[in-house]
Amino acid sequence: MARSDNGNQGSGEEVDFSELDWMTKCEILRNNPVTVMRRFEKRVDALMTHLLLSPAQPIDEVEDYFYRVEFQARGSPHIHLLAWVKGAPEFENQSDQEVCDFIDHYITCQLPDPTTDPELPLIVTEVQLHSRKHSKSCKKGNVLCRYGFPKLPVSKTTITRPRPQRPEEDEKEDQNRPDRKKARQEAVQKAMNDARMKLKPLWDLLNDPQASFDNLTC
Repeated sequence: MARSDNGNQGSGEEVDFSELDWMTKCEILRNNPVTVMRRFEKRVDALMTHLLLSPAQPIDEVEDYFYRVEFQARGSPHIHLLAWVKGAPEFENQSDQEVCDFIDHYITCQLPDPTTDPELPLIVTEVQLHSRKHSKSCKKGNVLCRYGFPKLPVSKTTITRPRPQRPEEDEKEDQNRPDRKKARQEAVQKAMNDARMKLKPLWDLLNDPQASFDNLTC
């Protein structure tokens, strides 16, 4: 339960957030900015004190951290946090495999077991899962989801790198021969279109609200 003035000075009302729709929740947040920020600050403090910096060390020993608070268009605050972890591999100075092993050791992408903790799966599903029920902000640009969700499943972390830059001589040759540059661009576009066509059946399956992935392995 929470108490809100709903924009009317001096007239309080008790509401149960779990029974409200999304737009009503956003309206209450906009009408109570001080209360929202005080609660948000306490939640961030609890995150740092009782989780990341606690003796449990869920991501190992945090030597330093930095975060900044940002606000979405609807007024909800959130943080972007950068943490320096003791003994973490250094990207580019250590092998890709060491970096991937470190990430996979601390980060998982699966729903918790509801038999061991019935409440945790509900929380993760509500606040951490980018589901197939996309919001209006996802559909900007006349696409199903401009962020590309749902993502294709993978069993382990991989590091992708940009294609190596072509030698300067090739760049000059393309400038001197427009036909060669056009042929190269057409070949790249054809490869991208072929890849999209091959992935389309899987993309359609991922976005099918009737599909089940309880037994999906990869």
